Amino acid sequence: MVVCKRCGNDSNKIELAPKNSPHYGKIYCNVCEKYLGFAKKPINEEKRTKSTKYTLERIIREKGFKEPICFFCNRNIKQLGLNQTLEIDHIIPIVKGGEDEINNINILCSCCHKLKHLMVTHINYPFTGKLP
Repeated sequence: MVVCKRCGNDSNKIELAPKNSPHYGKIYCNVCEKYLGFAKKPINEEKRTKSTKYTLERIIREKGFKEPICFFCNRNIKQLGLNQTLEIDHIIPIVKGGEDEINNINILCSCCHKLKHLMVTHINYPFTGKLP
């Protein structure tokens, strides 16, 4: 948090820079709109945007499945509802020290992925890779 020298306000807003910019973003005062400087890139930003080296096809092959299915509800892609997809999920998130390795990866439908995220982030459920 940066204190504005003009008005003394310590409430800031960050305007994110374009992806090709060397800066993360610019900091402005919420009250007087004065430019206060460049924002530092968050510590976990690189990890958060890192993509996995695995594809659904590779995970299916390495885990020994015949077709892509959700590891929780066992629905295949044909059984998913409208706007639902199969997604790659890290059992222990990379930002929490998990590795991008096959033993730390599951395939989840978008519903189960949201449920897992809710349990881990909002309820502090110690996720072990399987639902209770």
